[in-house]
Amino acid sequence: MLGEGWDAPAVNVTIDLTAATTPTAVVQARGRALRVDAGWPQKIADNWAVVCVTDAHPKGGTDYDRFVRKHDRYFALSADGDIASGVAHVDPELSPFEPPAPDALDGLNARMLMRVGERTVVRQRWAVAGMLATIYPAAG
Repeated sequence: MLGEGWDAPAVNVTIDLTAATTPTAVVQARGRALRVDAGWPQKIADNWAVVCVTDAHPKGGTDYDRFVRKHDRYFALSADGDIASGVAHVDPELSPFEPPAPDALDGLNARMLMRVGERTVVRQRWAVAGMLATIYPAAG
């Protein structure tokens, strides 16, 4: 819903329900939440992707394959604080070669929901306030 050219730096969450996988489309969508907001120096962005998988259909991994392509060559902070590329930054148990097993999905979803509450840890790992103080001295 956040169209190209609409500048809303206070947006801090995006939920990707699109089928787009081109690098430009992926960066544009995530960039809506990643913009620096000088009025909110502690801002942390959450970019969500909704992925449907099933082992009950021959094409039950198609959406996951699209998810893998969206994260190819995309760098982000992993759960352990390292910068990682690909789906491993979402969760270290995710593989670019196959979707998670159905019995692993509940645990994966639970870990994702727990990470949302770790905003203070994420700020520290990314040194958010320090970085913004360099970019916007009045905000630090």
